[in-house]
Amino acid sequence: MKAKRTYVCTTCKTSKRADVAYGKDTPYRCPICHGKLFELPQNRNIPRQAENDEWQRLRIAVLKMESELIPRMKAAAQERIAKIDCQIAGLLKKTPSEERDTKIGKLRWRRREAEAEGIGPSSEIKKN
Repeated sequence: MKAKRTYVCTTCKTSKRADVAYGKDTPYRCPICHGKLFELPQNRNIPRQAENDEWQRLRIAVLKMESELIPRMKAAAQERIAKIDCQIAGLLKKTPSEERDTKIGKLRWRRREAEAEGIGPSSEIKKN
């Protein structure tokens, strides 16, 4: 069973439970305004719709998370992709062999997987 998280639209004061995405982009949209839903941490409570002050606090917390947490996660992903690129470049300098080609294939797959998650840069891998 996949873990679930709560996603919210602070504008419309709506929430939805869905599979955890760990900060990655998701297709989840608000049913009212069709805006992007924001994934909340596991320990966060959702206020009732009538609790305007609590929704305002939640809105501020979401803005803070978007401005601090997500850029850090994207930077970490870009570092991982850069390390994979260095590993690929090092392997390309070696004498061609079946083992080398297998390792390069696995690294390229890991890089594409990281990019497909929507976190890393979308630059192409150069094939030599």
